[in-house]
Formats: sequence, C-alpha cells, structure tokens
Amino acid sequence: MKKRLIAIAGGIGSGKSVVSSILRVMGYEVYDCDSEAKRLMNSSQDIKRDLVENFGEQSVLADGTINSAYVGSVVFGNESALKKLNSIVHPRVKEDVVKHIESTSRQVMFVETAILLKSNLLDLIDDAWVVEAPESVRVDRVMKRNSMCEEDVRKRIKAQEGQDYNSLKSYRTIVNDGETPILVQVEKLVKEML
Repeated sequence: MKKRLIAIAGGIGSGKSVVSSILRVMGYEVYDCDSEAKRLMNSSQDIKRDLVENFGEQSVLADGTINSAYVGSVVFGNESALKKLNSIVHPRVKEDVVKHIESTSRQVMFVETAILLKSNLLDLIDDAWVVEAPESVRVDRVMKRNSMCEEDVRKRIKAQEGQDYNSLKSYRTIVNDGETPILVQVEKLVKEML
C-alpha cells in the first residue's frame, strides 16, 4: 500500500499548529515545515553560505546560528528577496520531507506548511486540509503569540498571499475562527481518511 501524505495548510495565525497537535495526540506523525526549515537552516553549511552570499554577513550570528530577525526584516515586504530565500530553503526542506517519508513505517503522515502552493511539495501530497480563520483573528493571534506589532504581522500575511487552493486536486477546509469546534472537524476528516 502506498504511503499517503496529507498537507495541513493555511496562513500564519490560522491555527495549523492546533490541528497538528490534535493529530499528534491521535498518534499521527506531523512534519512541521517551519520548525524543520529552521533546524535545517541552522545545521546546513550550504544554506548558511547561500544566505550570506545573498543577504550579507549579518545573516549568520557569531555562534553560527541564523540571524532570523535580520533575515526576516530583509525578506518580508520584499518579494524578490523572499523568492530568493524560498529558492534556497524549499528544495532542502522537500529533500528532508522525502527522507522522512522513506524512513517511517507509517502509511499516513501529515506535513504542516503555511505556503503549500509555493513550497515545492505539491507533487508529494495526496490531499490537503486547509485551516482558515478571519484575518482579524489571525492578526490578533500572531500579535499575542509572537509579541509582534500589527504591521509586521500583516506583512507576513501578505507575504503568504496567493494561495488559491482551488488549483489542488483535492482539499478539505477546517474552520478555526475561535467559535467553531475544531476537534470535531479533525475527527470527522480522520474518519473520512480511513
């Protein structure tokens, strides 16, 4: 039986991590592209070299870790810089996802990503669950969670725009507006998947 990979997609503050947490509690494996990309960026000398070449010496701190605040300030709000960053990081994340799929014995696995349609993962996934929330709710969540100002949150939301999920062969929607019960929706989708 072919292994199945289901994407958990949605923009920053939509509540993807809540869905991922529920799935983990249910015993499923979830690959978090955001945290794994950070791990890869901090461990890969190739990525560090490419970041320094494209964004300057400030991209890497003296201790050898990525200067996320600096890189973020360069790329968010600058479409060409963001595309360059994505061209450096996304192929390495995709390679890591493939390794992860190959190394697991599980038949169903999930991958969480804020930018599914720009992530190079479309040829790997079998289905997508898109987590949606009103923009005002998303902004409020991210401001509280990340201690960011509204303007910076809106820049990040704008950087993730252009996700037309209708182009996918298949996707389901999970509403995470703070009022609609999310657990019930996830349980229903898991039952449909089995």
